Amino acid sequence: MSILSRGIARAAIVALVVGGVVSAPQVAVADEITPPATVTITPTSGNVSDATFLTSITVSTGCPTGYRAGSSTMVAQGATVQSVANVRTAATSNYQNVYGTFGLDGTAISINRSISPTNNYVSNKSLSSLSTPLTAGAFELRVYCFAGATPNYTTDKWFKLALELDGSGNWSIAATPDPEQVINRLQGSDRYATAVEVSKEFESFGGAEGSVAYVATGANFPDALVAAAAAGSQQAPLLLTPTASMPAVVIAELQRLDPARVVIVGGTGAVSAAVRSQITGALPDAIVDRLGGASRYETARLVVQDAFPGVDSVYVATGRNFPDALAAAAAAVRRGAAVMITDGNAPTLGADALAVVQPDAVTSVYIAGGTGAVSAGIQTQLNTLKGAPNVTRYAGANRYETSLLLNRGVPGGFGPTAYLATGTGFADALGGAALAGATGSALYTVPPTCVPSGVRTDLEDYATVTLLGGPGALSAAVLNLTVCPS
Repeated sequence: MSILSRGIARAAIVALVVGGVVSAPQVAVADEITPPATVTITPTSGNVSDATFLTSITVSTGCPTGYRAGSSTMVAQGATVQSVANVRTAATSNYQNVYGTFGLDGTAISINRSISPTNNYVSNKSLSSLSTPLTAGAFELRVYCFAGATPNYTTDKWFKLALELDGSGNWSIAATPDPEQVINRLQGSDRYATAVEVSKEFESFGGAEGSVAYVATGANFPDALVAAAAAGSQQAPLLLTPTASMPAVVIAELQRLDPARVVIVGGTGAVSAAVRSQITGALPDAIVDRLGGASRYETARLVVQDAFPGVDSVYVATGRNFPDALAAAAAAVRRGAAVMITDGNAPTLGADALAVVQPDAVTSVYIAGGTGAVSAGIQTQLNTLKGAPNVTRYAGANRYETSLLLNRGVPGGFGPTAYLATGTGFADALGGAALAGATGSALYTVPPTCVPSGVRTDLEDYATVTLLGGPGALSAAVLNLTVCPS
């Protein structure tokens, strides 16, 4: 994407298209109207509860020849079209005079609520006053061009501006898509099936020597936090299972993968002996190992020491919550680093984390999260152990900004694909983090209903953006890369 096109995509000036059915045969059809019009609106974002929706709209050109600018502005969602305001032009003193030469002489349509009188003009309604409430997802603003003296909303043409609404009632201009960028999803019927769909991105190992697959519980996050980076570093998938019994879809995927080794992460309280028996029965030729300690931290140490012998760099994240450790996984694999968890509230590293970072071979340590996640005391200890210049903290104002900083901190960046996972749930991100690491891809955690502006900017550099999980995890607004309200 060129620098120019990126600038346009980020601006509040958004390209419009003209849609609708042409009723007069002498009028050019929509796709023949060139150049396309542009629109500037104020404000560029808001909430459905705001007293007014918009205060101004400017369309850069008039209606097509034979059409007149409309006296109403509408919002449309699906087949429902509703009025949000009567409108006027800045060039006239009475809104009825909007019927005139617009389109005949190409004069821009300019609508401004600040011109007196203010009643019956643009934004005199709140979106919350619509008789049919808008739902989260895409909707559009329409400025109509009428073919006749009275409007016909089923046949008249309109200028359209794409907007998005999130689950909290916040609306914003929809991001301008890159026509060359592929945006898709990997999803299953539940977290276990979603992990299988992610795993299917790996080719079958055919029992090849050194091939491995990881299995962890999908019921909780602690044991699997470091396993995502461990799996990614070995070009291995991470599959999830309930504690008591492995679903048939997961067993079938293990058989398709046919790894030489299966690593079960966690003790029998996380992945039962019965599940291990299912795995050995499905893969009789595979080595099945269990890495499980007395605590999440001991389990993490065992996983790191198994997957990263002699590692020279480590990401340290809290084991009390999941977002930072998962967000660090792909970045860590890209650097050839391990991820290790510790009790971030403690004043110093726990014994297991210390055993991972203390060896002389470890020369660089990266802390994932602010001091609310990993204490200042732990950083002081690491500064003493490794030297302050060799300790870097990536800390944002929230989990999403921390994810952004972790990705931006990787020298040389990533490959052509970025994965998006919800920052409010761990399950879909576990397998996705392993896949991202294995493929040299980025992994960003985002809210369920929008994409933070910094992440949206970064995504312009990727040819493919893949969402992890269904609409219940990441909504249609995320699929459309809708930017979160500021």
